[in-house]
Amino acid sequence: MNYQSNYQKAFAAEQGFTLLEVLIALVIFAITAVMLYNQINSSMTSAERIEQKYLALTLVKNRFSEMMIDRKLYPVGETADVVEMGFREWEVVTQVNETPNENLRRVVVSIYEPDDDSREYAVLSMTRFIGEY
Repeated sequence: MNYQSNYQKAFAAEQGFTLLEVLIALVIFAITAVMLYNQINSSMTSAERIEQKYLALTLVKNRFSEMMIDRKLYPVGETADVVEMGFREWEVVTQVNETPNENLRRVVVSIYEPDDDSREYAVLSMTRFIGEY
């Protein structure tokens, strides 16, 4: 009889997890997985946005450099060009505005996604004053 009770105790200790314990472990795992997925998704979105801003900044700097190299007084108006950079196409819009000084122009360069027909939100927009040399 003593042998049987020891056997029953040992068997009872090796039965495994209850259904409730397994469900609680699954809930904890699911919550952790969802939080990790959200964090990774947020990081990927941020990285993509940073890359987009960096490429747009490079385009703006290039446009201003081109204008400075020309050393001329640009006429007032707006021009739009489609430029490829970073395996993407970008719309570069350059607005030249008058200033009270006749030898100085206010230049605004804005970068848009080419599929944004409304031009409601620029990826990046910078202003610079360029004069006649």
